[in-house]
Amino acid sequence: MLKLSARRVETLKEPGFYGDGEGLYLAVKKSGAKSWILRTVVLGNRRDLGVGSSNLMSLAEARNKARDWRKVAREGGDPLANRKVKTIICLSGIGPTGRVRRIAGDTAGGAA
Repeated sequence: MLKLSARRVETLKEPGFYGDGEGLYLAVKKSGAKSWILRTVVLGNRRDLGVGSSNLMSLAEARNKARDWRKVAREGGDPLANRKVKTIICLSGIGPTGRVRRIAGDTAGGAA
C-alpha cells in the first residue's frame, strides 16, 4: 500500500476509505468531508477510532496521533478512555463561574 501524501489528501474528492498504512485511513464522505480514522485492535476487539478532521489536522499530525494511540492499545490500554479521562480532568478544573479553580497539587501562580 502506498502512503498518502499531503497533496493527495487535499485533492481527494471521491468518497471512500484511503489507507496510509499502519491502520491509518482517510475517510472521504459524499459531502466532501474528510476525517482521519485509526483501525486498530483495542483489548482484543477491532475498533475504528476517529482521529480528527483533515481540515484541522495535517497528515503528519494524524500519523503522530495514530502512532501514540497504537502504542497505548499495544500496551493493553484504550486510547479513547485516555482521551475521555483527559477531558474530565480538564473540565474538573473549571468552577461554576467559568473560572479555573486551583486543583490540589497545582503550584502554578505561587507557592502552595
